Amino acid sequence: MRLLADLLPILRRAATRAALLAAAAGLAGPAGAQDGTTPLQTFQTYVVNNDLTNAQFFLQNGLVTAAELDTGDLFLKALFANNTRGSDTRPLDFANVEQVARLHDYLSALAPVDMNGRERCWDYRTRITDRWCGLATTMLAQGVAPQAISFYMQRGLDLSARPEEVASPALALIANLGSRYSMEDLNWFSQNGLQLGSETFPLSHFTRLQAYYELDLEDAYKIPEARLDSQPFNFLDALSMTLTSRRQDAHERSANQDFLCRYIMFVAGQMPPTFDHFSFLLRNVQEFRGANIGRTEKASSRRYGAFYYEVFPQSCVSMIGAMALSSSELDRMISLFAAEQDMSTAQWLVNLKQGALQSNVQKN
Repeated sequence: MRLLADLLPILRRAATRAALLAAAAGLAGPAGAQDGTTPLQTFQTYVVNNDLTNAQFFLQNGLVTAAELDTGDLFLKALFANNTRGSDTRPLDFANVEQVARLHDYLSALAPVDMNGRERCWDYRTRITDRWCGLATTMLAQGVAPQAISFYMQRGLDLSARPEEVASPALALIANLGSRYSMEDLNWFSQNGLQLGSETFPLSHFTRLQAYYELDLEDAYKIPEARLDSQPFNFLDALSMTLTSRRQDAHERSANQDFLCRYIMFVAGQMPPTFDHFSFLLRNVQEFRGANIGRTEKASSRRYGAFYYEVFPQSCVSMIGAMALSSSELDRMISLFAAEQDMSTAQWLVNLKQGALQSNVQKN
């Protein structure tokens, strides 16, 4: 009896292994045949779950061959599935480079891994079949640190690659400037292949990024006018349009707005806008109001504790003031805010206009 008891764990493991083999080979009986699961699909499931021991069983026993695998696609699938919202355990977190390196080494031993392709996006552990994601854009959208992204670049990630039907990684970077990424980070990305300044953005890139963030109409990017993909926006336009998104918490949005307003002032002399940014921003960024000038709000975070942030960052006050002086929409905006009984904003704009007139008189 003791011998039988000692043998039971061994027999159970053998039975489990045999059942797995039978199921993978399509010999698990009616249930296995009905669900249509193939050995390749089960192998991929093990890889996505970072269970390379069981995945290897399929290769060792000839149930799956290297020729059947798209290693680049499988690598991206595993990463995206492990980096979704609502995922409690993330063994293949983008920043967990030790585990990601293990997966990459495993797959690259079978065939080269292309990191610059595209895979269906994942959300809440669900594969979204009507949406494409790329590795660079997804990591930048999540604010992954440059140190971690460098790991992927050493293994073939190209920040200048543009997979079809995937939002530009530059837009994802812009969305996190000030809140997740610093000026130092921005320079690092620029020096390592991310196109900043020369790239143009079709309207579809904005809609794809806001689909990735699952923004509702209130929080989504505002579009200045009806445009086709054949009429793209330039980099300066993209910076201003990002100011209108409301996906972040108020204090993070303030930090993002502060950074973007400073950056817009820097870039403005290098390229012309393709629409009137002054009126567009006043209409679509609710913090950009006269009553908010100098106003602060209290916030707190685990990292910084309690702190105050500017509701209407001073850099943005200065930027709007500079835009007003060259905009043909200034009088219309004064009239619009006065009609809406927003007298503080209307008066602020009147003051800007009077200051510009006095400056011109002094120059003459």
